[in-house]
Amino acid sequence: METAPTSKLDAPYSAPALAARIAVVGAGISGLVAASILAERGAHVAVFDLGRGPGGRMSQRREKITVSPLADASEAADLPSLEVRFDHGAQCFTVSDPNVLSFLERRFGGTGALAEWKGRFGGWDAEKGEFIPEAGEDAGTAPGEGRAQGDQGGGELGFKRRWVGVPGMNALCQALLLPPPAASASSNDTEMINARFGVQVARADWLERTDPAGISESTEGTSLRPSWELFSSSGESLGLFHGLVIAAAYRTMPVLLPDLPRLAQVRQGLAEVRASPRFAMMLAFAEPLGHVAFDGVDVVGNDVVGG
Repeated sequence: METAPTSKLDAPYSAPALAARIAVVGAGISGLVAASILAERGAHVAVFDLGRGPGGRMSQRREKITVSPLADASEAADLPSLEVRFDHGAQCFTVSDPNVLSFLERRFGGTGALAEWKGRFGGWDAEKGEFIPEAGEDAGTAPGEGRAQGDQGGGELGFKRRWVGVPGMNALCQALLLPPPAASASSNDTEMINARFGVQVARADWLERTDPAGISESTEGTSLRPSWELFSSSGESLGLFHGLVIAAAYRTMPVLLPDLPRLAQVRQGLAEVRASPRFAMMLAFAEPLGHVAFDGVDVVGNDVVGG
């Protein structure tokens, strides 16, 4: 079992004795939901992410384009430009679990960061070249209980409620770093989540340390508590933590986790994960596509374009 120098093991915690310190690697939606729930329950959470800000797959791409799509490079500099935004990772999400709906209401209610997307949705049958409309909310299918996408019973797809971040999907991740709306003015929740961006967590060491607070399991009268110490790619110690949540790309997990017998099954499972690449095409048009009869579509019957 790996141990750290005595000076590290005897170092005092910077957080209050009864508040666990939890490290979360990854500031995407999964990592920040976990961080938010932990902070609500009294933990002091440190979030680390290599990116410039929160988001992960919920990040938004911003580009400036010229008003005239026919302008060449020499003319473009003199033309006015517009900023376009692409939610290229996730355009929306659906919810089927009532616990998740409760979390959304508790965490985002009244913030303006979450809204229901009421657009025109359906499916595109790639084999027939036909658009399959989605049943309306009042078409006899309860919100969130529609038929599975691709079920063409009655010539329509089942209704689904879709949710989006406002003004972009990454607004949800930004809001999760803030205190919940219901937090009182005297609450310390503003200090519960500390996020550091532009930091690559390169290694996580498992430590055994004596905890004078006596809040962990005791062995022969001595409080012995295992802790994590994280290190950046430059070798900087990022701190000692009681718990570790890894919500980053699965390829980084075996690199972070120490080679300990208790983690052998986890490492083996991660090694067996296989991922398929996906490409996102971001297009901006000079004029609205008024002839397109939908705002969002799922491609049916094509393994290349379909999800």
